[in-house]
Amino acid sequence: MAQSRKKNESASYRDFLNQLKERDFCRVYLFFGEESYLLEQYKKELTAALIAEGDTMNLNIHREGKISAGQLKDEAMSMPFFADYRLILAENTGLFAPGADEEQVERMVSFLPEIPPTTVLLFTELQTDKRSRMYKAVNKNGLAVEFKHPDPDTLRKWILGRFRRENVSITGTALERLLELTGDDMVRISSETEKLAAYAGEGGGIKIRDVECLVSARLEDRVFEMIEAVTCRERGKALSLYDDLLRLKVRPERILALISRQFNLLMIAKNMMELNRGLPQMQEALGLKFPGLVKKYTDQAGGLSVQEIRQAVEDSARTEEEIKTGKIDGELGVELLLVKYSAPR
Repeated sequence: MAQSRKKNESASYRDFLNQLKERDFCRVYLFFGEESYLLEQYKKELTAALIAEGDTMNLNIHREGKISAGQLKDEAMSMPFFADYRLILAENTGLFAPGADEEQVERMVSFLPEIPPTTVLLFTELQTDKRSRMYKAVNKNGLAVEFKHPDPDTLRKWILGRFRRENVSITGTALERLLELTGDDMVRISSETEKLAAYAGEGGGIKIRDVECLVSARLEDRVFEMIEAVTCRERGKALSLYDDLLRLKVRPERILALISRQFNLLMIAKNMMELNRGLPQMQEALGLKFPGLVKKYTDQAGGLSVQEIRQAVEDSARTEEEIKTGKIDGELGVELLLVKYSAPR
């Protein structure tokens, strides 16, 4: 069997892929992290490697909710039925999160070393504390793999590969705009690339105008556009975009939270500009992966003074407090904030 990891660190995707290639499986795995697309893909890869299609006798699946250590142990100790392996999938058990049931954790940690070589137990978790006993126990007896959002270069190569398989081309500017609109969420990128490829057709090409027309903007992008209208003193446009968000049933509190975030990012951008910081430093300070987005923030910040941005941050916080305490209606509070900062100078 594959050697266990004794360090309190997550394995890389390559560690897991090597095991798939060599068919040298651990007895227990933990898949976790922010990138759900990759997590699901690797879960499918492991399932396909261990369980024949249609074999329900050797596949036990436990969806979200409490699962007892005793039940998992009984299943794990059962020999596979006319097959090499039994696979147990335990999803979002909560055993790796803060506040986990200590009794269940104790029983689970105790039996993990006893899992027979014919059983593979896979945990997939939304919440994982790397300091938890369960995390350390999996790392000791198996493999914990953390799925993070890929870096921009990896995403570009992945997108180009998907289009290449469909015999579709995309311009460089269109690719960058696609990434700006989708961010690094691979689930969303996958959906949008399928839509664009179907639109272009085999042998077709995708230009920036196609991306602008077909790729729906995220809520964050709509709020960004609204703040851009505010900084350009385009009150009518800002209020029209706000009305659009309300028609989409977005709660004013959610919109205000994003407005506050935008103003805070503008404050960071303004401070970095005042200090003459370069692009890499700005990217790190703003937490943005794509250079094009940094320029948009600096352009917006350039239209406001430090005092104006600071006051906007304070007003956003005060408006949020007034809405929470019932002093002002949510829709009206956000509207007044937009009106104030989009007023002509």
